[in-house]
Amino acid sequence: MGTVSWQRVNAALSVTNQFNVSNLIEGRSYEFRILAQNLAGLSPPSPSSASIKVADPHAATPPEIVVPLKNAMSTEGKNATFTCKIIGQPKPTVTWYKGARDIAHGGKYNISYDGDTYILTVYDVYGEDADEYICRAVNKAGAKSTRAELIIMTPPKLHVPPRFRDTAYFDKGENVIVKIPFTGVPRPKITWMKDGEKIESGGHYNVEVKERHAVLTIRDASRIDNGPYSIVAENELGMDNAIIKIQISDRPEPPRFPTVDNIGTDTMAVNWQPPSYGKQ
Repeated sequence: MGTVSWQRVNAALSVTNQFNVSNLIEGRSYEFRILAQNLAGLSPPSPSSASIKVADPHAATPPEIVVPLKNAMSTEGKNATFTCKIIGQPKPTVTWYKGARDIAHGGKYNISYDGDTYILTVYDVYGEDADEYICRAVNKAGAKSTRAELIIMTPPKLHVPPRFRDTAYFDKGENVIVKIPFTGVPRPKITWMKDGEKIESGGHYNVEVKERHAVLTIRDASRIDNGPYSIVAENELGMDNAIIKIQISDRPEPPRFPTVDNIGTDTMAVNWQPPSYGKQ
């Protein structure tokens, strides 16, 4: 711990309730006490002031990001805006970047500031505008950057692979895996349906939604798994759906209702109904 010593800072009595203290050392902390004096002598010292650290109010300080950039979300044809708050002494020079390329004011971009708040507006957003945007502030004391993404929102779209555009055949006992790519921002909610009922993970089924694929797995498939399956993708901008037809290959059931007629001396006719499952 440092030592504490008290020194008188005014040679003559102060006739006002204010005194300017000079010859202080920058970077050192000071506390002050005040004594009153009259013909009878000195008063006890007042309580100490708060500790004050001496600093040049005009000294350079590096840029500081007070409020960083946040990701901006926009739909095509609309505008997107980035804002951040940066302080520093002297006032920083600010440059905006799209990826590694610096951005100039005008045309596609509007660059402005309000006090310590810096603003970039991207007009008429379309696909190629999706990127990382950077605000870099520089002064003689240093540099600082803040960055965020421009995310273009799009409605869901299911991209059904060729195999599932017509009936897809699988063998009995096989694990059927139906993997459907999708796009959409925000990421769509995916729902699978069969016979009007929602399919959930568990038991016979497993449902997964990965970053870019919706996956339905049917374990140990049998003929009861035949039929159309519906997949729906939804987000706040819209929806898309598709029908996936699954056929499980299995041996046929026995023919039904055999009968005999047209009985002759050495011939007869045998008739039957085809099996309920497996008929061509």
